[in-house]
Amino acid sequence: MRTGIWIALILGGCAAKVPADKDTKETDSPDTDKDTDTDTDTDSDTEPVDTGDDPCLEAPPPGPRDVTTVNIATEEDFDFDADGWLIYQGNGGIVAAKPGEALQVIAAAAGGDPSGIQVLSDGNIVTLDRAVGTLRHVIRATGSTDVLVSSLTGPNGVEIESGDRVYMTEPSRGRVSWYDMATGQTGAVTAQLSLPDNLVLSNDEQRLFVATGSGIAELSRTGPDDWNPTPTNTYGAGLGNLLTVEIDVCDDLYTVQGTTMYRIFGDGSGYEPLAQIPPGGFPSSIRFGNGEGVFERDTLYVTMRSVIHAVDIGRRGKRHPTSF
Repeated sequence: MRTGIWIALILGGCAAKVPADKDTKETDSPDTDKDTDTDTDTDSDTEPVDTGDDPCLEAPPPGPRDVTTVNIATEEDFDFDADGWLIYQGNGGIVAAKPGEALQVIAAAAGGDPSGIQVLSDGNIVTLDRAVGTLRHVIRATGSTDVLVSSLTGPNGVEIESGDRVYMTEPSRGRVSWYDMATGQTGAVTAQLSLPDNLVLSNDEQRLFVATGSGIAELSRTGPDDWNPTPTNTYGAGLGNLLTVEIDVCDDLYTVQGTTMYRIFGDGSGYEPLAQIPPGGFPSSIRFGNGEGVFERDTLYVTMRSVIHAVDIGRRGKRHPTSF
């Protein structure tokens, strides 16, 4: 993490650490190691290429983790773009912050209450407006907005699938639905959840994890456009009503209850406390960085509807739509 005005407070006596090496489990970045054997013998070199350690074959780094506080006055939600900007809700609109740069206003009063924010693969933005019940498309370069879906009831959480399909929650209706940016089609996932809030797809996009009033519900895909509406599992049920959920490259889940961040093991074996977030407000959104600028993919960022706190996880988050 950076110092100066970007870091307002360091807890535990040290800033978040950046691991010396990165995991190589993901297949989105092909291995670039080359065989430098220059001997002149005619035997075939059959040694396998060293692809590094697979972090998912080892136990995850244990807590407690270091926490730093980033001096940005966030509100409900935030995300990251491909140029290292933090995109977030501010003053009723969408703004962008970056270390060493002046604050940018992307869209003033974009719908009034952009409670859900996600950056698409092309750098444009989708927002959910809880006050007027819409899904909006915000053009990053101009700040102009278009309504994609209306008549939603208090929409809140938003997640992006590869191909820029948008998933969204309506807590009071117990509903999760989707909108496809490419085709304009919409569809239902489920209407059987208790207070569904933030949500995240698994790395293979075959499962959808939703923070609910009774833990994190797991929904399973049954076809390209279809999902089993009945949860196949519930994770972290002992943690009670959860608002947030995020996932790493090994499909371990993360959430914050009160001021405690938890790792929930993807194999269903339980969960562990990971970090203590400074008190003040409540956790409304968490996201791994996208690896652009200062926002590392092995750091989990949490907004308490006041400022953002950064937690060094020691394992990368799932690939973000803007990660290269």
